[in-house]
Amino acid sequence: GEPSTSAGGVAPSVGGEDVPTDLDALASALPASASEWTRTSLGSMARGAAGHWSPVVNARYEAEGRAVVVAVTDLVHVCTCEAGMGRALRDARDGRAIEIAGRPASDDGHAITLWINDRCELQVQGAATSASMMHIVEAVDLVALGAACPARP
Repeated sequence: GEPSTSAGGVAPSVGGEDVPTDLDALASALPASASEWTRTSLGSMARGAAGHWSPVVNARYEAEGRAVVVAVTDLVHVCTCEAGMGRALRDARDGRAIEIAGRPASDDGHAITLWINDRCELQVQGAATSASMMHIVEAVDLVALGAACPARP
């Protein structure tokens, strides 16, 4: 068929324009608070909104004058999301390769990035130590995130 132009200004989807992303379910997996952190904003953008190639949920957390931003990005439109892609993306990054709850992740000292079902990327970054940012990662409902971001068939 013809390449889709429905998303306006974004490249055609690798996974198909009809692949749904439940942004509300992704957002609901993010905690209202975690250790010293309190979520101060939560929002999302669908594919094509403001030129975004990928649907994304963004949250901001604050603690004692510091702030971090959390982004959950569904990569299904820009990545084939084949088995092993999360590990491949992690291994291509600078930073320490780690695993969180059996999932590939990296920690470069400024951001912690975790890949879910070789499809979604959870990133926490900001003016905080890795240990402090990890409090947010550990409070994310990874089971719900995995259900909202299923592996590609």
